[in-house]
Amino acid sequence: MNKEKLYFTAEDLENILEGSVLLASGGGGAREDGKSLMRAILDEGKRVEYISPENVGDKEYMAVVGGIGAPEAVKEFGFGYSARRAFELLEKVSKAGVLPNAFSCALSGETGAVSQFITMLVAVQKNIPVVDGDGAGRAFPSLQMATFASNPEEIPISPVVLVNSKRVGERGTEIVLYQNNPSAVDE
Repeated sequence: MNKEKLYFTAEDLENILEGSVLLASGGGGAREDGKSLMRAILDEGKRVEYISPENVGDKEYMAVVGGIGAPEAVKEFGFGYSARRAFELLEKVSKAGVLPNAFSCALSGETGAVSQFITMLVAVQKNIPVVDGDGAGRAFPSLQMATFASNPEEIPISPVVLVNSKRVGERGTEIVLYQNNPSAVDE
């Protein structure tokens, strides 16, 4: 990776919020939920580091971070816990030897207020940069529409981790998918 560290300012985050809402055209999460996540990022007291896709090395792994659900579900359940927990399970899988390296950065799956900012929140919490980009350049209604899914033989999309929390901070169902074999994670 490039050694020069680049960071988003608070003004950059505001601009990213507005731009992601426009580019997502109604998908990728509601503006107010993205704004709430942006405040959570600022409350962490850390700056969001970002890198260009060209600065991600060939042997480095990116974790695609996101959330699935309706805006009403975000109000009731939140995404902050589930996204961080899913990333921690990905780290656990990586340390178990499934992947040769740890994740060096995070990437949003799609454009959108929640999509962009949930990725940034996890990146700040895990002290890794976000990649300046996403998997589609827009919001999309189903995961297989992401560019990551276009060539799984050359760019594997597993392992995949799904975490469902019933309430913010409450542990729910955790599933790890690796080579199309689902298994519940029991710690």
